[in-house]
Amino acid sequence: MVSFVANDSKGILQHEIPNGSFIFVRPDDDYKINDFIVVYKENSSKKDYKIKKAEEKEPLYFGRIIMIAKSFIEEDF
Repeated sequence: MVSFVANDSKGILQHEIPNGSFIFVRPDDDYKINDFIVVYKENSSKKDYKIKKAEEKEPLYFGRIIMIAKSFIEEDF
């Protein structure tokens, strides 16, 4: 399992995910259409990720989101 901190510094987070929340991802896990997944951004030289709803084929697939937890601590992320 991998975790990320949601960060909207590069734009608005999709799917009503709160900025600063913790995103728990299971890499290479099986997914179904419309599951929330993490994919690599296209044409990215470094490992940038984005969240999307799964479609039938996901060539840039990283992992399936299994949980999102909102942090109530006020910090700058």
